[in-house]
Amino acid sequence: MADTPTAPALLALYLYPLNGSFAPKCIPLAGSARVPLGRFCNTAHTTPTRANGRFVSKVLSRQHAEVYAQDGEIFVRDVQSQNGTYVNGARLSDQGAMSAPAPLHTGDELVLGFDIFGEDGVRKLHHRIAARVVCAFTEAEARAAELASFAPGPLGDEGGAGTAAVL
Repeated sequence: MADTPTAPALLALYLYPLNGSFAPKCIPLAGSARVPLGRFCNTAHTTPTRANGRFVSKVLSRQHAEVYAQDGEIFVRDVQSQNGTYVNGARLSDQGAMSAPAPLHTGDELVLGFDIFGEDGVRKLHHRIAARVVCAFTEAEARAAELASFAPGPLGDEGGAGTAAVL
């Protein structure tokens, strides 16, 4: 009998806020679909939900980055954003340039854009999207990620991973 590769039972990217800029997300990554990450633009198809990559943030481009699964891994790619996409502090591409795909792993920090400060240099006018990544490849990993979304600790910001955004 020939060996046939089996697809993971589930593929989802969980994003937990590190700075209170959004509510936790679970983005399904089915098949070869590329899921856009970007700014909400007052249209129905860009309304932020728990299961999509849309955010209320003035520092993001409408089409800022994309995430997708390929060969059992999850990747992010900057799609010519102005304010950058960062994985563990490293910017993926120059301003306005398409990046190479970067693998995402559980525990990584994904940042979209950067904070914009007021004239005083202290008060934040607009917040970047900063998230702790959890890659779920099985139902058990998905359940563990769901439980983590309701608890304070390293996956979330000071108020816990389930804290709603206050801008």
